[in-house]
Formats: sequence, C-alpha cells, structure tokens
Amino acid sequence: MSWLSRIAERMIEAARDAGDLSGLKGECQPLSLEQTGLDPMDEAGMKMMKSEGVVPPEVTLYKRAAEQRAALAAAVTEDERRAAMSAWSETQMRLNMMSERRRGLR
Repeated sequence: MSWLSRIAERMIEAARDAGDLSGLKGECQPLSLEQTGLDPMDEAGMKMMKSEGVVPPEVTLYKRAAEQRAALAAAVTEDERRAAMSAWSETQMRLNMMSERRRGLR
C-alpha cells in the first residue's frame, strides 16, 4: 500500500469514527455493479456468501476493533487501558496483515 493510500485510509477511518460518514444519501443501499467496479464473477461470489451467511474475516475483525476501541475509551484504570490497547493493537495488526496480503504485498 502506498503512503498516499495509507493516509487516505486513516482519514476515512477518522471520519467514520467521528460519525461524519453517517446519514449520507444512499447509505445502506446496495451499490450497482458499475459503482463497485467488480466483475460479474466477484458479484456472484458476494451474493453466494451473503445467501449462506458467510462473513469475510475482515468484517469480523473490523467489528472486533470497533468494540475494542469502545472498551479502550471506557477503560478507567491504567491496567484496563493497557490491556484494551494491547487487544486493539493486535486486532489492527491482523487487519493490516490481511489488507496487505489481499493486495499482494508482503
């Protein structure tokens, strides 16, 4: 991932966390094939995963990271904060590794 892509990803995550991306026109609406840029085989694969209730591991990790960020924000003692930060950073590392692997970088 290029440095520019990383900066863009961080800015998008910050906006999402701040709630700036909620309530936008078309939110929670499926994207058309032209908007996704996927070829028909990818689209078919996504539909099969959805019909079988399969969730990609990245989605599970994103949800876990959000829960861990909330736990970090709610931590009162230094020990709780340290444990929450450790758990969150491990999840972030796994997400980064999955992203790089998916993009073909190592």
